[in-house]
Amino acid sequence: MINRKKAPKLDFINQLKTPDIKIHKLNNGVKLYFIKSTNTEISEIIWHYNTGVWEQQKLLVAGMTAKMLSEGSKNYSSSQIADVFDFYGAQFSKEASMHSTSFKLMALNKYLPKLINIVSEILSEPSFDKKEFEVLKKENKQKFLIDLEEIETVARYSLEQNIYGVNHPYGWVAKPEDYDTLDLDSLKSYFEKNYSANNLNIIAVANNENIVIDILKKEFENYHKNIIQTNVNKYKVQSLKQVQYIPKKTSFQSAIRVGWKLFNRQHQDYCDMLIFDTLLGGYFGSRLMQNIRQDLGLTYSIYSSLKALKYEGTFQIVSEVNKENNNRVLDEIFVEINKLKTVYVSDKEMLNLKNYMLGSLLRSIDGNFNFASALSSFLTYNTDFQFYTKFVDRVKNITPDRIKTLANKYFDTKEMFSVIVG
Repeated sequence: MINRKKAPKLDFINQLKTPDIKIHKLNNGVKLYFIKSTNTEISEIIWHYNTGVWEQQKLLVAGMTAKMLSEGSKNYSSSQIADVFDFYGAQFSKEASMHSTSFKLMALNKYLPKLINIVSEILSEPSFDKKEFEVLKKENKQKFLIDLEEIETVARYSLEQNIYGVNHPYGWVAKPEDYDTLDLDSLKSYFEKNYSANNLNIIAVANNENIVIDILKKEFENYHKNIIQTNVNKYKVQSLKQVQYIPKKTSFQSAIRVGWKLFNRQHQDYCDMLIFDTLLGGYFGSRLMQNIRQDLGLTYSIYSSLKALKYEGTFQIVSEVNKENNNRVLDEIFVEINKLKTVYVSDKEMLNLKNYMLGSLLRSIDGNFNFASALSSFLTYNTDFQFYTKFVDRVKNITPDRIKTLANKYFDTKEMFSVIVG
């Protein structure tokens, strides 16, 4: 009989088992990463381009280019493309981020030949129809205006611009009028320069390797190549306001953001700072949540975030509070930071943190579709799955002394920026 009054023994993860990846390389240099799926009905294909906002020469171009590709191609109108995906029960999504742009297709295996053929045309022969462009531009401007009514959105944009400056891509913030000056030629130029075999990797999660790889080879073997462009960090950080208050009379709450410049994802302290981030504000049992939400009841949610990108990074603390509590919440944030600088974390808290982080890591790559998303992220930042081995080791072995060292090394209040919107 199982004694259900006794908790089961807790064991640390020694290593993570990840799915096998087979790599096929096309004649034009495109790499196909195949992950075998146990699902015999559904496949997922990700077209991952190593290009994004960083490469754009004009605000909004990268994101609008990605959106325009499915608004018409050589042989299909926008409505026909939408109808085909809908008819076959397929999901097709796109996302343009700072350093990558991806297109994801999830569909039944029996319809893959037809659907991959359409995606191939979308990615190689978009029509860039002017009428569709004007409609899309109008729709996105309206969404943007609605977003700007959200205090959290304004705070996020303002903090990152203050940290990096207006001339750095990480600090670029569009204005509504930027949609009015956006032109179709800029999108076409961005497409021609950046959508090529040089920048493309394809990830396939499917059951039948031979069939899926043959389809992808047929459609993308002749995908055009461009002259290789080396992307370097040619921008300098030129910070703006260290403290900013943006009044918004229509809001009952304030959005608070505290942040400062940190390091990129390749930094030697990246793994340890991910652990520190979780301890300070990365989960429900974090210091910020326990104090400012649980004990003081000053907010519904408060969290921290390590945003390490390819060239630079930030550490941010985010919350929304009643306006009369702005200063008190800021004070309590600094109280928690100072505690980590001066007082060692208890063994019990460290154990809870480690168990949570290892469990979260397992969940993040549980299943081949989640693993494919992780692979897409690794391609963006030119890392490999040895990261997991290193990260598990750091979680298991990090000490209270190391936490204290990190707090004193990276949490200088004189270097922090704060924004309050409300």
